[in-house]
Amino acid sequence: MTGDQQPPQAPGRRELPEPPDPARVEDLRRRLRRDRRERDAGPVGVPLPGVRSGEEAGRRARDIGIYTIIPMMMIVGPAIGYLLGLGAERVFGGKPWLSLAGMLWGMLAAFRQVYLILKERGEKPRRPDQP
Repeated sequence: MTGDQQPPQAPGRRELPEPPDPARVEDLRRRLRRDRRERDAGPVGVPLPGVRSGEEAGRRARDIGIYTIIPMMMIVGPAIGYLLGLGAERVFGGKPWLSLAGMLWGMLAAFRQVYLILKERGEKPRRPDQP
């Protein structure tokens, strides 16, 4: 056998890994704790009183989502209504009234949905311990 080759192992036996270095494990734990403290400190490293950075980021993301979807609803609602009205015109005739009625119906549906979103947004969430 040369120096590169290892002796064959018996079937069913495997080589155990070497135990971890305690100093290295402690160093990794210390760095992990430091990284968690920095992550929870806020966007620029300044702690925010009473608000963790994850909660603040989640609130901002929800706000962006809500305020982005409202204009999309105001565009898509009437467009879908108009297209459904065009389809009904092809089947039943009656140009241009069915497409106009579909567009108005889609606009009303969009306004209703925006109202419901803003109404839900305005309600303050109750904690389970308060009536």
